[in-house]
Amino acid sequence: MFRRAAAIIDARGLSLHIDVTYTRELKDVPESYLAERLLRLLASPLVVPGAYPWRDEFGAGELKPANLPAVREDTRNSSLYFGTKMARLLTRRGATSRRFSTSS
Repeated sequence: MFRRAAAIIDARGLSLHIDVTYTRELKDVPESYLAERLLRLLASPLVVPGAYPWRDEFGAGELKPANLPAVREDTRNSSLYFGTKMARLLTRRGATSRRFSTSS
């Protein structure tokens, strides 16, 4: 399920935050579920400020651009490994703690 969406994201050079809450067991969700949602967003003529939300029989979620400027700003004079701080930066949830970074 995730590989198909990842292939689209990689092929198009996208940086996205995908937030999904499933309401059914993953074994019951079609393999193409996330890829179809992503393709609908990319084909949509609507411009939705902030995020592209959805709700259906399998779950609810939203797709939105990752906050790359926050990561670049935070790593200007330090390094950052992929973990909770990077996730908070990319999802625009804020990351004020410096405990996850190491000065250069």
